Amino acid sequence: MTRRMFQVIFFELRRNLLRKGYLFATFGIPAIALVLLLGYQFIIAGNNDDTSVPEFDFRGISVAGYVDQSGLFAELPEALSSYFIPYNDVDAGKADLENGEIDALFVIAPDFLETGNVTEYVPTFDFSRMAPGVVEQLFYATLAEDLPPDVAFRLRQPSVQEEVNIQRGEAQNEDADFIAIYAFTIVFITSVFMTNAYLMQTVIEEKENRLIEILISTMRPVELLMGKIFALSIVGIVQVVVWVASMFFLLQVALRLPAFALTILPSIAFPVEMLPMMIVYFVLGYLLFAAIFGMIGAISSSMQEGPQYVTIFVLPSILPFYFFELFINQPNHIMVQIFSYFPLTSPLSMIMRLTLGAVGPLEIILSIALLAVGALGMMWLAGRFFRVQTLLSGNPFKLRDLPRLLRD
Repeated sequence: MTRRMFQVIFFELRRNLLRKGYLFATFGIPAIALVLLLGYQFIIAGNNDDTSVPEFDFRGISVAGYVDQSGLFAELPEALSSYFIPYNDVDAGKADLENGEIDALFVIAPDFLETGNVTEYVPTFDFSRMAPGVVEQLFYATLAEDLPPDVAFRLRQPSVQEEVNIQRGEAQNEDADFIAIYAFTIVFITSVFMTNAYLMQTVIEEKENRLIEILISTMRPVELLMGKIFALSIVGIVQVVVWVASMFFLLQVALRLPAFALTILPSIAFPVEMLPMMIVYFVLGYLLFAAIFGMIGAISSSMQEGPQYVTIFVLPSILPFYFFELFINQPNHIMVQIFSYFPLTSPLSMIMRLTLGAVGPLEIILSIALLAVGALGMMWLAGRFFRVQTLLSGNPFKLRDLPRLLRD
């Protein structure tokens, strides 16, 4: 590294580490999460007397009528008398439904215990009014009223599936795996895109206020670009370290709160064996997108133009998350393998596959190699774009300019 690159790094560190948006995202969001965690415990603690009857979502239904053909709900609990109106026959309930006396009518089948069949009548079709929680509330309040809270909870959630992956030789929890994948996705996308957006923003701002002319008169454009990338990489790593430490801290706090004793949280275990792979994919993915954002900053003439180009690269990178079910059911599907090797999608894809099951060492090596080549290639491409004639040009980028930029 040259002395000028170090100067760029120190300047960008001072500027970006003190940004209000960065400070809020890095430290404010974990603080808000802690407040919400403690607030949830406070709310649950204040409702301990009602924990034997879970509260369900009525989805906008204020008053519901029901026809009990099973004979199980002959006596309506007093606590629900303002929400439910019993009817002896369906026609009477339909009449009140048409007159607006009730929001929905539920007809409980005679073989409800065997089949769980319930017919719901609504005035007009409204998907938001499809509320199974209404009957569930009636069921719990009537048949599970005197059960202990843990038994009532287990009725609502009969099991937490644990599968044993014979390839990895260990037990897995699907919900815990999903949370681990989701956490990595959120950290990766937010940190990479937010901090690299600062890189693009600073380049465009320096072009707009013509500060870029002074900077490139004292150093080579590549030195300026690499200094910015290294500085923003440090900024991103600091943010990730704070977030990961906060996640561990919040998880430990939640495990000590009674409100979370019956949730999935106790079964969450961080896959320590995957930490090296997570670091490798995060670093290479970060450098790849840093070069992309730097290149976009170089060719963009305004802050309105830059985000339009960013979308071209951001949307493909999060595609694996939308195919999560395919990753679970067919981890060796051709599309899954393409996602695993394509540099823009490989960071998320490979972490998902490694979390859900075994991936062959050759696949891992090939995926990392292609991602590294992609990152280096994008760095080279960004260097071609990040030149004097491009930075000083006030003209919008056009596709016909691409061959000239690559050739010159």
